[in-house]
Amino acid sequence: MKKLFIIPALLFIILSCYCQKNNELAGAWEMKYQNFVTPDTSVERTQFENPSIKVLSKGYFSFCAESGRGHTGKYYYDGKTYTEVVKYGYNQELVNQTNEFKSKLEGDKWHITGKIMLNGRDVELEETWQRID
Repeated sequence: MKKLFIIPALLFIILSCYCQKNNELAGAWEMKYQNFVTPDTSVERTQFENPSIKVLSKGYFSFCAESGRGHTGKYYYDGKTYTEVVKYGYNQELVNQTNEFKSKLEGDKWHITGKIMLNGRDVELEETWQRID
């Protein structure tokens, strides 16, 4: 009889922790820093003519910039790793890519680092986002 109570209780606790991790990122974020590194180029940006916004909700993300560029899809987050699965976007090369990033939250700042594939090349990407909601 105790097992019938303990097993569902453990499952509830585990699922609650998972949902809380996803909810840590829920909301709207504005990009404040970006660094792209390829074997022959490095582009670092701290000033943005066109603001870039990322909205995260219930496992979905949407990224857009005032320039009209953007993409959307699903995301997964376990507290240390943030993973995007791009479903739609302005750059067809990104569509259907799964990109995994190391993730760190510090108050209302969110830092991610990882690699994406652009123009057939690995690009190291580092970004800092500021919570705006």
